[in-house]
Amino acid sequence: MPKRGPPRFARRSLDSSVGFRVRQQREAAGLSRIELAADAGIGPRTLARIERGDQLPAEKTLRRISHALQVSIGLLAPHWAADDLERIQAGTEHLGVGLRQIRKSQQISLAEAAAFAGISVSTLSRFERGFIGEGSLAKLRRADDRLVERLTFVSEPLAKLLGFETAAELTKACESITLD
Repeated sequence: MPKRGPPRFARRSLDSSVGFRVRQQREAAGLSRIELAADAGIGPRTLARIERGDQLPAEKTLRRISHALQVSIGLLAPHWAADDLERIQAGTEHLGVGLRQIRKSQQISLAEAAAFAGISVSTLSRFERGFIGEGSLAKLRRADDRLVERLTFVSEPLAKLLGFETAAELTKACESITLD
């Protein structure tokens, strides 16, 4: 069975005008280069090189810039837009990333969370690292407000352990987590 998850975009597939679009969006947002660089967690010189077209940003960098500008990555890299719509829109890259942060912040052990979810510790560990998609913990489902299917939690006991009323609330919390 093929692995389901977010695609990875190659820097070499970016067109040279990505920096121009970053600059346009930055100026439209009324941000200085220093402000955007700080918000995106990159150096101002790096941002300057990207905007001048001297450097193509890595995928992670472009995602951070798009997040800081509050625009879709597809606006900055239009040919990535179709691919981006097809990725599983969950967590930072996967619900497991958010789940791990929530679990650790509440000092709940991997073993305890796995027991509540009714899965093995190794399965939960692999899920948190983004290696596993669908299973007894989460399923791909189409949401009303989404164009594509997304990974959603189905384990109500795990949600309750983590302090959420429903698995849907846990899914939403994991989707809203971003990594620095």
